[in-house]
Amino acid sequence: MPKSKIKRLYLIPILSKALDVIELLENIHAPISVEDAYQKTHISKTSVYRILKTFTHRGYLAQSENGLYRLVARPRKVRFGFAGESSEMPFSEAVRESLTAAAASAGVDLLVLDNKYDAATALKNAEEFVRQAVDLVIEFQIDQRIA
Repeated sequence: MPKSKIKRLYLIPILSKALDVIELLENIHAPISVEDAYQKTHISKTSVYRILKTFTHRGYLAQSENGLYRLVARPRKVRFGFAGESSEMPFSEAVRESLTAAAASAGVDLLVLDNKYDAATALKNAEEFVRQAVDLVIEFQIDQRIA
């Protein structure tokens, strides 16, 4: 929706200013000082300072020894997939529980699917992992043609 059609009632002014600062850093591709951000955004210097400090505290920016601020590349969360042989098999369930706990403690998203001892289901699960852009798949499969 064009900016002119958005009612001011629904805007959050400080959030809009904070986004202006982030967009400035994205566009200039170089570290900036508080003064530079103030001059280029026309946001009050105290607001610019607090915005930069907040983004630094939250890990979106880094501040160098000379006081300049730069964007920090935030790694995306990795996503793993696990296709168990069958939820009816105790060993497969124990592996699933262990992987789920390990993924949770490591901050990894884990997509768990059940192959149900069925080759066609295993292929559909593999397609689902691809569709959801999973980074790594652990396939628990006894049918070597499908594995």
